[in-house]
Amino acid sequence: MKRTARIVFNIFSFITSSHKKKLFILLVLMVFSSFLEVISIGALFPMLTALTSPEKLNHLFMVEDIFGRMTQDQAILSMSLLFVFAFSLAAIVRMTLLYIQINLSMAIGVDLCTKVYNFTINSSYEDIIQKSSSVLISNSQKARDLVSTLIQPTLIIISSSILCFVIVFGMFLLSPAVTLLTLFFYVLLYILIFYGVRKKLSHNAVSYADQMVRSNQLMQEGIGGIREVKLNAHEGTYVELFQSGLSKMQEAAAGNALISQMPRFFIETVSVCILAVSIAVLSSNNISFVDIIPILGVIALAAQRMLPVFQQAYAAVSSIQGSLKSTQDVIYVLKSSSEADQRVVPKTKFSFVDEIEFVNVSYTYPARGSETLKEINLVLRKGEHIGVVGPSGSGKSTLIDVLMGLLEPTTGSVLVDKIPLSQLNYVGWQSLIAHDSQDIFISQATLIENIAFGRFGTEIDRARAIRCAELAGLEASIDLLPLRYETPLGERGINLSGGQRQRIGIARALYKEAELIVLDEATSSLDNDTESKIISEIYSTFSDKTIISIAHRLSSLKNCDRIITVENGYIESIYDYKSLINNLEKK
Repeated sequence: MKRTARIVFNIFSFITSSHKKKLFILLVLMVFSSFLEVISIGALFPMLTALTSPEKLNHLFMVEDIFGRMTQDQAILSMSLLFVFAFSLAAIVRMTLLYIQINLSMAIGVDLCTKVYNFTINSSYEDIIQKSSSVLISNSQKARDLVSTLIQPTLIIISSSILCFVIVFGMFLLSPAVTLLTLFFYVLLYILIFYGVRKKLSHNAVSYADQMVRSNQLMQEGIGGIREVKLNAHEGTYVELFQSGLSKMQEAAAGNALISQMPRFFIETVSVCILAVSIAVLSSNNISFVDIIPILGVIALAAQRMLPVFQQAYAAVSSIQGSLKSTQDVIYVLKSSSEADQRVVPKTKFSFVDEIEFVNVSYTYPARGSETLKEINLVLRKGEHIGVVGPSGSGKSTLIDVLMGLLEPTTGSVLVDKIPLSQLNYVGWQSLIAHDSQDIFISQATLIENIAFGRFGTEIDRARAIRCAELAGLEASIDLLPLRYETPLGERGINLSGGQRQRIGIARALYKEAELIVLDEATSSLDNDTESKIISEIYSTFSDKTIISIAHRLSSLKNCDRIITVENGYIESIYDYKSLINNLEKK
């Protein structure tokens, strides 16, 4: 229980100060609601007294002072109205409290889920590529689920505890022996049941969290690789694996749901037994049957209110225990997020007017043992058009990722106008860079929103977007689209050809009007004539910009000032276009 309490406390430590203030107000309302509950239960006593022995009603505390002396009919009517009013008021306050409690827990859940997503998307490029996307997505789902598995259950436990304490206190004043007997059996039963099933709850929690990640992974792989799935007729295999994982996940959830509801049936039986014992205890104290009825009525009503409260509290504890693994995963992300927030550096403006210099730059991916880049020394001047060639796996893309500040050199440094790139200025440097790759990401947004990626509505410079689309040779494709620039492109541009996707990528890179334009196999899906035309227009239109082109097709690099050959992580040689062709012909 200490471990569970510590985990719950950790989650609530990440709640914003405004939500903590609202939680305090909610706590006050819980106390107020609990006292109203006791008053509504206590209002049954004078009503039953009026029915069984009205002559004793005037001797009850403050009844005669408030209502004066009453006939039996007046007493029954007055006490009945008092009971209905108190019970209705308590119900209204209880519903209001529930409304506030649900909305506040939802708001806290949104805040925590947003923090997880914010940390994920703001993590370093290196961290993200080292993790499975299904794990990253599952973390956000787990944070979202905290509303129902931890936040609301915790609030239920608090409200139930306050209500039980106040009801027990009121019952104790009426009949100490019956109250202690009821409390003893209720608490003992729930504790014994919980300690008997907590290991099963924890086991189910781990199974549920693991299978959630696995299910997400299968959905992503099945849909993302749909072409291969279809061609190899693997639909059945993926459905079978998905069903198996989902069955285990739901089996764990169903097991925990059953465990959380199971004690209710035992407690109902015990409640009937306690009522019978209460009659015996009260009778043994020489209390008349007429006097027993009001006391039993209040005890029965109090027990009727306490039974669901105990059950809700037990179900809430079971829910928290059954989601510990997912909660721990979220806490790990939230702690990492807090540490990252403490390291946040203000965005600074950056400029590029002279040159980029690599000084003894090496890079090793964390998951690999050998260096991908080895002692790179290179100077790129502002306004140069640079080509980069080399076999697959030679380190070309890694070189560009280091240049763009997506990867930090393991050793050495990259200097822009003699200023070393670091975490302090990566954001400013990246604001000057436009990048286009052969595997361009296409969102489900419209064509113009894909060109002006990250901008929407009035934020988009429509004239600039159209000009960039024309430079990328998109005019003919746009004429075929039903809504032209306002046509949604579908998930990952599924209905576009490879050439259309690459033209959109080029238009997007040009739209940014960056100082450094990186084209990574950006025209590999275009035919030679189209490629030559587009590249020539880009180079002439952006002659003052620094352009770096990675390509396997050498013809796309004929307009480059220099061509860098990369092999085995080293810069093997630097040529102009003619020298490179002559050298290759000699080989």
